[in-house]
Amino acid sequence: MTNSQNGVFGNIAAADVSTTIRARPELVIAGGAVIWARGRKHGDPTAGIRQQFTANHFDELEFVAPADASFSVGRVRYRGPARALRTDAHLFTFLR
Repeated sequence: MTNSQNGVFGNIAAADVSTTIRARPELVIAGGAVIWARGRKHGDPTAGIRQQFTANHFDELEFVAPADASFSVGRVRYRGPARALRTDAHLFTFLR
């Protein structure tokens, strides 16, 4: 069972977060949006997540990290070229 306060990215290894972000262009069309969430209760890796999206041709549309909450939510839009879906790729394994 996942911890709903951590989002998907809080329940997979850091390497799997990177793999999943790099694969996003295969799962959205050009101009498509991705909404992601990450808990901040046990550290705040959101700066790195945001940078990884930017490095993979996504523009940040919104980022919310309320001071009185232990979560953050981002919305990004893909600005890169369309990519074919690789059906043999493994994106992540849940840790819990």
